[in-house]
Amino acid sequence: MSPKPVCMCDVISELCHRWGIERKVKEYSALAQWSQIVGKKIAEKAKPIGIERGKLFVEVDSSAWRNELSFMKNEIKDKMNRAVGSPVIKDIIFSGQKGAKQAR
Repeated sequence: MSPKPVCMCDVISELCHRWGIERKVKEYSALAQWSQIVGKKIAEKAKPIGIERGKLFVEVDSSAWRNELSFMKNEIKDKMNRAVGSPVIKDIIFSGQKGAKQAR
């Protein structure tokens, strides 16, 4: 009897779980999907730079956009978490291009 075919996505998911990198993979997936999640207009003005301890750090072109995005923070966070199927984003920190790394 030949073995039953297995979906590669299931194999990869199981390996990530075994190796303890499942959360990190989902974080990278959220970053990779930024443009699709927030849309082209926002993606042109705001760039994700990383996730640390559940905080997504985003560089924003201007203070006006930073203010606008702060009102959308929960909506963006929820969309990102739905996209990866897990609550990996707990908070979003929007900052100017020079201040993003200092906010950590």
